[in-house]
Amino acid sequence: MKQLVAVADAFLALIDRMHESGLQMIPAQIAGASPGALRVIHYVRTWPGSGVLDIANKTGLAKPTVSLIVKDLVAREVFRREVLEDDGRRVCLYLTAGGERLYVQVKEYRIGKASQLLSALEDDELGTMGYLMEKILDQWRGA
Repeated sequence: MKQLVAVADAFLALIDRMHESGLQMIPAQIAGASPGALRVIHYVRTWPGSGVLDIANKTGLAKPTVSLIVKDLVAREVFRREVLEDDGRRVCLYLTAGGERLYVQVKEYRIGKASQLLSALEDDELGTMGYLMEKILDQWRGA
């Protein structure tokens, strides 16, 4: 139990350091979007056809906030809306080609920043860390 607490504390310190390093900060010239908007873009990219309520429930953002973000992203042609034929009130969201390019730019930037942080590790250590992160993510996903 002591080891678990110590590792959890170190893990949280790593997360804090990653935030401090700017991993979450995307240069304005790449994104032109708030961190909340980037979360919404990532969600729609991962789960195309999602609606505002789905996004709010899964991202932890308030529904009115998500609605405003979506409205802005539709106006900027990052998202396109499709109204469900059987329920004219429900709208599904999808990335446009421009939205996909934005997503790729942001992801490449974040991978570059994360790679800088991970460059201190040897190849075998990277392999072990990758395996352990996948194991943690699988448990979190309920696999």
